[in-house]
Amino acid sequence: VKNVCTGEVNCSSPWDSCQFTMPVAMPAVINLQAYDIASNAFSAVWESDLANFADETAWEVACVPAGETPASWTEVSAPERFVIGLTPSTTYDFYVRAKDGANHSDSAMTTVVTTAVPADCKTIGDGTDLQYNIPCANYHNYGYSQQIFDASELQAGQITDIAFQYGYNYAMTNTNVKIYLGHTTKSEFTLGTDWVAAADLTEVYSGPFHCSGNGVFNTFTLTTPFNYNGTDNLVVAVHKENVDYEGSSYTFTYTYCSGYKTLYYQNDYTDCPVASPVSGTTAIFRNNIEFCFAPQACRSVTNLVVDNITTNRARAHWYPGAEETEWQVINSTEQMTEDELAASTNYTTVTDNPFNMYFGLTKDMDYYFYVRGNCGEG
Repeated sequence: VKNVCTGEVNCSSPWDSCQFTMPVAMPAVINLQAYDIASNAFSAVWESDLANFADETAWEVACVPAGETPASWTEVSAPERFVIGLTPSTTYDFYVRAKDGANHSDSAMTTVVTTAVPADCKTIGDGTDLQYNIPCANYHNYGYSQQIFDASELQAGQITDIAFQYGYNYAMTNTNVKIYLGHTTKSEFTLGTDWVAAADLTEVYSGPFHCSGNGVFNTFTLTTPFNYNGTDNLVVAVHKENVDYEGSSYTFTYTYCSGYKTLYYQNDYTDCPVASPVSGTTAIFRNNIEFCFAPQACRSVTNLVVDNITTNRARAHWYPGAEETEWQVINSTEQMTEDELAASTNYTTVTDNPFNMYFGLTKDMDYYFYVRGNCGEG
């Protein structure tokens, strides 16, 4: 730059100069989304910010428990990531940052993912109405209730935990209960005296029935897990053990059901013994409840997808059934029955998920892809 004197001769000043460097344009990502969120896995996709950065060559990703800072990053060559091995009912932060060769972006895009309730838990009921009558008569000194849950709503297995959805902002801390489970052929209660007999009930929990958190399922781990056969209906009985009450505001959510599937008793002066119950009241609603089962030794994989299909290759990916890290796969041009699959030894053991079927495929040919987890027993 120099000063020029307009209208005069030879009056310009000497040139003055400085050197500067344009900053490196760092790559970026946009439209990060998580989908197909399961109890132990999820998928994520994103896009390159091509309008401003056209030279992205790769991306780095990290998945950490919510609030933590990534200690390491994994490089990927495509704008997608399949994340497995997560903990159920847990919140994670998923990070993505772009690369343009030698450099990576100093800023990462983040999305929050909360994994689902594990497949081993069954939640029944989604109503939002509130009442204090069941499971344990919170507005009376004495209380007893039985609720029937149909076999079609459950699964066979060992029940290890039961959770009830609480409906008040203040915690209840004064109640002690005994919880019983039992098999029954009843589908509903016909009379106020139509209790499931004590001989058909198993005591599975005895202790405090303390609950908190409006809308929160409060879980009680059974002292004696219950082996549910999956064929009969299930009865849940709750008996208040101490002479006290919380108050009418200490409520639980409930859902209306088909038939009189609840029978309950509440009184300020007289108990209703489990061994010889007196007449109660039938109802067409039940608590919103959650049953958790002991994990199966080797569950089936889920969300099996085959994509990236070309004329001679394809890619398969799936959600693990549990904690397994090894799978057996079969790729066949013939559809196979369950018996044929069980007897087949023509499988390949893989540790990759996604699993790429490189080449060897014939165009215009139908294929059937099968996968099962290898949980240590083949």
